[in-house]
Amino acid sequence: MKDGHILTARILAIYDGREEKTTYKGQIDRDENNAKPHMVLELTTCLPDSYSINPEPEVENTPQSWGTSNLYKLMSPGGEIYDNLPNELQSMIIPVMKKSGISGKIQNSSPEITKSYLFPLSIREYVTKDNITSEINNDEGNQYQYYIDHPGDVVKKEYAGDKNIVYYTRSAMQAENELYEYFWAIGGANNYATYPSYISLGTSFAFCI
Repeated sequence: MKDGHILTARILAIYDGREEKTTYKGQIDRDENNAKPHMVLELTTCLPDSYSINPEPEVENTPQSWGTSNLYKLMSPGGEIYDNLPNELQSMIIPVMKKSGISGKIQNSSPEITKSYLFPLSIREYVTKDNITSEINNDEGNQYQYYIDHPGDVVKKEYAGDKNIVYYTRSAMQAENELYEYFWAIGGANNYATYPSYISLGTSFAFCI
């Protein structure tokens, strides 16, 4: 990155252009013109714990989502995280339309669709649907190919001073009329729970090229 940090990424999926039903099982990303990018990559380490979804407790009874969060702004053009990427990488990134749940809504409510340049994965993109059956939006995507093949290999936090092994996904907790400020966090194949969005847990992110 421009600040001197070295970031490494791994391939989550490659879209080869053939018929999806016969060649691909996992998450399919598309841009605003419904076209598929070539590849999806994810950081293999997390951003420091100093990053939260939102910087402070939100007003009670105000639904939240990935697209309305402060972290979304930081990961978009003009934001601190995105703008700190090398110019060459920025020129390669293809924004895609990501589905995300809205806190305070019932579990099966329609997700928000947000144009995202960098994005934390949803809990659904990490783990199989059988592992979490409640308080999550079932339309936030499907498990990525990498996590279908390597279900236990979630990103590990490595920054000195990190106090928690879990980090934020972009999934707001789906529970009608309660806990509006909670988002799902993950730290392993069977280690996930909801946390207030203003706690500094850090996060990882993916992007498409």
